[in-house]
Amino acid sequence: MNELLDKLYKKTGGFIKGICHPNDNYDVLKDAGLRWVRRDIPYPFDKEGNISDEYISYKERCIKFAENGINCINVTPYPSAFLRRGIDVTTEEGLMKAGEVCAFIAKDYKEMKSCWQITNEMHVRHFRSPLNEIQAKDFIIACMKGFKKGDPDAVVGHNSIDRVWMDHCVEIDRECDCDFTGVDLYDGTWSNGGPDTFIPWVEEIYSHIKKPIIFMEFGFNSNGGVIEDVQAEADSLAQNVGFKNFEDAMANMDAFIDTFPEPIKRRILHCVPEDRPGCVMQSMLHIAKKWYTDCKIPHTEEGQAEFYRQLLPKLLNHSYVGGAVIYCLKDSIHCFFCDQPDCPCETTWGILHNDETPKPAYDVIKQIFND
Repeated sequence: MNELLDKLYKKTGGFIKGICHPNDNYDVLKDAGLRWVRRDIPYPFDKEGNISDEYISYKERCIKFAENGINCINVTPYPSAFLRRGIDVTTEEGLMKAGEVCAFIAKDYKEMKSCWQITNEMHVRHFRSPLNEIQAKDFIIACMKGFKKGDPDAVVGHNSIDRVWMDHCVEIDRECDCDFTGVDLYDGTWSNGGPDTFIPWVEEIYSHIKKPIIFMEFGFNSNGGVIEDVQAEADSLAQNVGFKNFEDAMANMDAFIDTFPEPIKRRILHCVPEDRPGCVMQSMLHIAKKWYTDCKIPHTEEGQAEFYRQLLPKLLNHSYVGGAVIYCLKDSIHCFFCDQPDCPCETTWGILHNDETPKPAYDVIKQIFND
């Protein structure tokens, strides 16, 4: 018996084996043992206040998944979605309205078996922009409370935990009593490490927040070289646009940001001023088109398969972990952040190629998830 996971499993039916950005080929999903799909739910209302066509289509697709034996993890709208509708979520009034919108969604889906993630990665600057950290934390709390008001029995958590945000996450859980802690972790690609560094992170999180952990995003990119000397690479990139070195570029940040191509420059400038240095640092990966991280596994299709072969059994057998949602089903045609087709940062995470033929990782996941 595992009381921690049993409470979660009464709502989810067991360990969540899922994938981000699914297609509608139900047989491909189920053949790999994938019974959950994770998607972003559209803002529910149009400018006239009527239920939007996008929201209706999204729910219809959820129903189709359910009819084919697949459940949905739904990500509630980002702060920017509310701001575009004139709801200022940096104010108490705006936060109340955000809670009301989430309560509506919760009631509308009450009869469907779902898992809910309140917005996405508010610890990441370009996802929370133009909110600052405190405003983003308050936004999560308002949406979570609204959702629980709409459906007290819903399975709800968020995925904004990292070491910098740990105190915020403890406060969110204290205010809202989340059903799980959602974790996004890309050790081996976006950060140093690999399959052996996931479980120590699980233990650290659990020491702060005694809740089941669901990996809402994790994966390993199957493409891209690794920068051997980060300082030399950063200096070279800065020199290519007219600065002495990277330190000089950061000292003249406005001028440096102006050298970035669209849409990167627009994304940086949309962040609050205190977030811009960090966003510049992250954006450099898209300019270099390489990874900064240290990992023993190479970024190849075979390396991606090996990553899952080593990691998945660790997650499935851990007493604190209640789910694993892989990022993602298939490769992208272009990077959503910089819009370039040759940027590995957001194009080659899939376990299927663009034409939906399987990579070796698909067969590894199929074997382990169906075991």
